[in-house]
Amino acid sequence: MENRDELLDLLADLQHNLGKYIRLPMAMLGEGAGEEQYRTALKSALLQTRRGPSGVLSAQQIWDSFIQEAGPQLRGMPEFRALVTAVKQALAWEIYIDPGSPPMPLSDIQDDLASISDAIRHLLEGVKNAP
Repeated sequence: MENRDELLDLLADLQHNLGKYIRLPMAMLGEGAGEEQYRTALKSALLQTRRGPSGVLSAQQIWDSFIQEAGPQLRGMPEFRALVTAVKQALAWEIYIDPGSPPMPLSDIQDDLASISDAIRHLLEGVKNAP
């Protein structure tokens, strides 16, 4: 595999910038949080995922940047396909950020946001163990 160290660095960055930060806003809410607080947290998780010195990035922007840099080298790996699926599922929850949307399936949303981190971890292992 070409550029294994670069791929590992990109995946570590993805784990930090997407895997960690997409879960954080909802995870930080207490047990007494209401629907609107969860909607606000979900909006932050998906649309203001990473805040830093260079500004605010959405989950989609973080993902697109990763795909542009690393996607071509990872396309044949089953772990990459699993990550693509996990990200698509998580990003699809954006339909619940508006106040007029249906009640949120909180546990499903939280599970899908958490699955990104797991999928990144599996892809990291796949890259490390690739011939």
